[in-house]
Amino acid sequence: MKITATILILLVAIEAILFMVLEIWGSTEMLQRAFGMSAEFLNQSEARLALANQGIYNGFIGGGLLFARFDFPVNAQAIGSLLFTSFVVLAGVFGMATIRRKSIFWIQAFPAILAVLAILFNV
Repeated sequence: MKITATILILLVAIEAILFMVLEIWGSTEMLQRAFGMSAEFLNQSEARLALANQGIYNGFIGGGLLFARFDFPVNAQAIGSLLFTSFVVLAGVFGMATIRRKSIFWIQAFPAILAVLAILFNV
């Protein structure tokens, strides 16, 4: 796989892992800034548990991307990376559609779309 695809896959993986860290261990202030949620909402234990659960899934995506790119057999790296980056694209588009924030598209979906295109053009 070419360097461009690898760099974009790494970007998406690191981003997913950073989201995991933020969602699981982030302070109320950090979460407010990142997601535009109220402190009242974030101080509810159910909301924090839901965010932590979401964070675990982001960690799985980030880890899956790294595993697919660097540990899969060479003939399976592209399809594995494509699978995980496609998940990020879908999550970003869903987040943009349901939360109506353009930033979700640019921060989450757009880098994943670029990674998908780089993978497809380098297979």
